[in-house]
Amino acid sequence: MNFLAHLTLSCQDRELQMGNLLGDLTKGKPPASYTPGLLRGLELHHIIDRETDRHPAVLKLNTLLRLKHGRYAGVVSDVIFDLYLYRHWSLFGPEPFPEFSEKAYSTINEFLPLLPPKTAKRLANMSNHRWLNTYRSMEGILSVFERMKPRFSKPKMLHDIDGTMRDLDEAFNECFLELFPHLINTVNKFCGCID
Repeated sequence: MNFLAHLTLSCQDRELQMGNLLGDLTKGKPPASYTPGLLRGLELHHIIDRETDRHPAVLKLNTLLRLKHGRYAGVVSDVIFDLYLYRHWSLFGPEPFPEFSEKAYSTINEFLPLLPPKTAKRLANMSNHRWLNTYRSMEGILSVFERMKPRFSKPKMLHDIDGTMRDLDEAFNECFLELFPHLINTVNKFCGCID
């Protein structure tokens, strides 16, 4: 799962949501400035990632993705799943997308003072440039991958993402619709929303 999914899978708790978002941006020991709620969100992030990586439908999809995208198969599926979350927002979104995204940006801005400078800069950029809107279209997803390429040792492995999305549209959709309810259940148990 990528940014949109982690923000969504947070029981509508701002601190948990921010910690969940920070999971991909916090390497090693979390800074002392992180509150208990942020740390709990980091824990939730890792649970979501683990459940996603182990899910049989995701394993099957990533086997297909590995043929073209090699070791980046998991990254490719994680990012593209955010497009499918947006496509199915009426099923899984906690509120209309514009309101959700504006609240997410507000949460990000609220917690920026607690973050290390590099992380704060990246998340301020996310908020200022309204990155969540990029997950609403194939073109937006392609721009996400373009932003990622400089950080990868083999950016050529991200070539033809648009072809992958077209060729595997049905497989992505089926996998997402099987995975996301499982993740919602996992998160609800973590948050204590259900037994």
